[in-house]
Formats: sequence, structure tokens, C-alpha cells
Amino acid sequence: MANTSKHGVVILQNKSDDLPHWVLSAMKCLANWPRSNDMNNPTYVGFERDVFRTIADYFLDLPEPLLTFEYYELFVNILVVCGYVTVSDRS
Repeated sequence: MANTSKHGVVILQNKSDDLPHWVLSAMKCLANWPRSNDMNNPTYVGFERDVFRTIADYFLDLPEPLLTFEYYELFVNILVVCGYVTVSDRS
């Protein structure tokens, strides 16, 4: 996070490190939901949860966490409490 713009947005040195387009689109969709006037987005009950789950699955399937273990565990616990992620009883 040493390379940020004056607005605090991370500037990538290598564009191949960027998130896939579909992940960025899903994140933008959630950021604007339900205020978006885009009639192309589905409006069924649970749509936002499905989009969030898709984004969460992408990040949970990465080979290593984006955050330190302490913050990663906190984030996952928040997802569990919200019901977006289930965790087995295995340690």
C-alpha cells in the first residue's frame, strides 16, 4: 500500500496484479445497490447476497489472505456472524 494516489486509491505497478474484471464489476454493483438505476441488474430477493457470496468466494479461494492473519480471522468471523460463510468444527 505504499503506492497510493492522492485519493487513497492503490496504484498497481503491474497491471496483471489487478482483480479480474468480473470481481470489480460485482463489487461496483454492490456498492451502488439498491440505488443503481441500471435496469440490467436482476432484482430478485437475495440478489445482493448472491453477488456478495460470489465476491467472498473469490477472495476465500486465493492461495493466501490479503490481510495479516489477525485481520483475516476478524474478517472471516464477521462473514460467519453475517451468515455468508460457514465454518466446520475442525480446528
